Amino acid sequence: MRDTYIYQNHKIRRAGHFRVLKHKKLDGIHQNYLIQTPNGENAYLKVAEGCRDYGEVVVKAICDRVGIPCAKCKLVSMQNFPQGNKLNFETFSLKYHGQYGKQPHGKLIKMYKEYETYFQSKLSTQHGVISYDFQSDEKFKDAKVFSLKMLTEVQKETYGAEVEKSIHGYMGAIKSFVFEPSYEMRLVRRNLGVKSVCSLESKMENDFIKIALLGYMTAQTDDTDDNICLAVIDGWVCLAPLFDNGACFGLGDLSLSEQNPDIDAIADSVKDIPNALWVKKHKQANSIATQRCDLVKAILGNTEILDFYNQLRNVDFEEIFAQIDKGEDGFENVKQLIQKVFVARRTELENEITRQIRLQQAYGMEPNEKCIKFQEEKLKDLSVQDDEAEAGD
Repeated sequence: MRDTYIYQNHKIRRAGHFRVLKHKKLDGIHQNYLIQTPNGENAYLKVAEGCRDYGEVVVKAICDRVGIPCAKCKLVSMQNFPQGNKLNFETFSLKYHGQYGKQPHGKLIKMYKEYETYFQSKLSTQHGVISYDFQSDEKFKDAKVFSLKMLTEVQKETYGAEVEKSIHGYMGAIKSFVFEPSYEMRLVRRNLGVKSVCSLESKMENDFIKIALLGYMTAQTDDTDDNICLAVIDGWVCLAPLFDNGACFGLGDLSLSEQNPDIDAIADSVKDIPNALWVKKHKQANSIATQRCDLVKAILGNTEILDFYNQLRNVDFEEIFAQIDKGEDGFENVKQLIQKVFVARRTELENEITRQIRLQQAYGMEPNEKCIKFQEEKLKDLSVQDDEAEAGD
């Protein structure tokens, strides 16, 4: 069973407990509250769109298995929380643009349909998720934490130039933040409340690529510069744990209450949507194909990323599902959609791996030892596929 949080007379408490929890309604299109738990932890309580609550806990479980720090979270129910007045499309678009920046019209239509689905579920009790603030963890208690968006906006105000929204661009901005001794950069640090910076974690770029690869494999659409944070701990700059990971696997389009949802159609709808975190931006086409290409270059050119990918591609979803199953009707649909999307993304990525291996062969390139072993295994698979194809002819 899920824990239930009850809203009554502008107060929030947990079912079965009399203590009223301190809370603050957060700005945004969806119901989102900052609350303080009885043991003093800060946490974010939010109503789920579709089955995004399950997305949140599944991504957390994946992160635990592949070694990516991620804020802890759990499934909850939210009872009698106010829904407010429904926004029309024009007002929704303006508010969404203000919150996330200018978005393509097609994406806005899709997001508005999700919003309508959420709003029309006029149930007294709705599913939600509680995500605990990672700054409650001992490591981050005294850290200075700020989002990539804050860093890039302060740098833009200081230098008058946009920072490219990609790992390439973010790393340039972070290195300037850490190492540049100019008056302007000292001003940037002061505006972010950072007195001094000593050094940068050497593994940060690899950590970024792991997050981008995780985002690709889980069809994450909300891994924006607003949802990725940096932490300064004793002068060291590192990536903070991930959070707000529910916009994945197309789960916003799925409802537990729907009897016979078209799982294939939902999976197909997210097939060509790139995640927001790019390795780099290209001068011409920026699509999921170029995103895949850059990720595969990282996999084949970096043993640490290759090892990470092998862990990620072999995640045991049945074990994850067994741990989070609440016995709710419709959970089988959640499982099916997650696995369909993950397998489809993995297949496309490995097709790109195949293409790049053959290109490397053609040009006589020599990757490092681990990549050679990985390529040999892939080439064996290709040889079998070629033989089967010839036999079929």
